[in-house]
Amino acid sequence: MERLSPERAILRDPTIRAGTGRFGGRGRRLMEGREQGLAAGFPAIDEAAWRRRVEAELGQGAVADLARRLRSGIVVEPLYGCRAGLDDPVGFAGVFPFTRGGDRGGGAGWQITAALPAGDVESAAEAAVEAAAGGADALLLSVDAAGRRGVAVDDLSAFEQVLAGLDLGRLALHLEGPEVGPALAPALVALCRRRGIDPASLRGSVADDPVT
Repeated sequence: MERLSPERAILRDPTIRAGTGRFGGRGRRLMEGREQGLAAGFPAIDEAAWRRRVEAELGQGAVADLARRLRSGIVVEPLYGCRAGLDDPVGFAGVFPFTRGGDRGGGAGWQITAALPAGDVESAAEAAVEAAAGGADALLLSVDAAGRRGVAVDDLSAFEQVLAGLDLGRLALHLEGPEVGPALAPALVALCRRRGIDPASLRGSVADDPVT
């Protein structure tokens, strides 16, 4: 019998194939159309069978040992299937009693996001073009002037260099790092205007902590 690591066993669960969410819909069709199903070609397996296999490989109680508790106190389970959260009293977005809002927001689909490597601007720009050509829908740009935890963007010209070969009308851009909001968000808007792109059409996010 082939021995599977917990990670490989997870990939054989069709309920977590890429593009399959709690509600399915457009995101599922989009990803299946790109043949990104990680479980394609494998027989269907339910959560109970997965748990039995993990315990057979790693021992009794191994599933519980694979869970981890975050500093916030939230427990992250090793596997989430399509029925995860059904017993949550808060409910689901778009479903009675609408505790989480009246719109489930399931029509946006999935994004294939490529994280740009930390380091110099030239390498990041090259990686960005390669990711876009390879089918990425979005880019994650972490900024760190020192280049240790993100791309060494220390001025606006460096920022524009990273985005030089990209179609910002098609790609979503997610920015994160100290003070990216006040510095880079306005620069991104100005760059789009120079390229003839309506800033209102931009997609993405700015993860900026104004306190730290």
